[in-house]
Amino acid sequence: KAYKPNKPFKPVADFSADSNNIVAGQSINFFDQSSFLPTNWQWSFPGGFPSSSTDQNPQNILYNTPGVYDVSLIATNAMGNDTLIKTCYIEVEQASYVEDSFSPEDFYLFQNYPNPFNPTTTLSYVIGHSSFVSLKVYDVLGNEVATLVNEDKLAGNYEVQFVAAGLTSGIYFYKLMADNFVQTRKMILLK
Repeated sequence: KAYKPNKPFKPVADFSADSNNIVAGQSINFFDQSSFLPTNWQWSFPGGFPSSSTDQNPQNILYNTPGVYDVSLIATNAMGNDTLIKTCYIEVEQASYVEDSFSPEDFYLFQNYPNPFNPTTTLSYVIGHSSFVSLKVYDVLGNEVATLVNEDKLAGNYEVQFVAAGLTSGIYFYKLMADNFVQTRKMILLK
């Protein structure tokens, strides 16, 4: 039987998000990428608010509680439906506040991107005022494996590439120190 390109098929569910690593109190936009023209969408956002949606592209789903959350989409058309569950898709981190005289906006270390990575990732940070800045990478045992920044920096936004070509797969930590500010984040090298 000849293949007819216009023959209807049931959908194949797929979706993406504009971010899947955020700080508690931020929101995420989701985008339907399903095949074969679904006409109905049923989203589920455990941990999010609202926790469900029937929009094709739900916007501003708010996550207030730190944790790791699944997202699911059921895409339906006249031929049937398909369900996609992305487990541990959204990571919500605790907002970190700096004690002392600095406001949270003065200094900040962002989550690396991409994460997990292989072998290169980008680390971004904000320096609130001129200071000596140290940005180092450590393994899970606390051994220093790389020094990315170790110099005076003017106030501003910065990013630096970390190339882990010589390191083994696993969890690493990167620590930003500037004046009295210290912040550490986790990243995963997956080879």
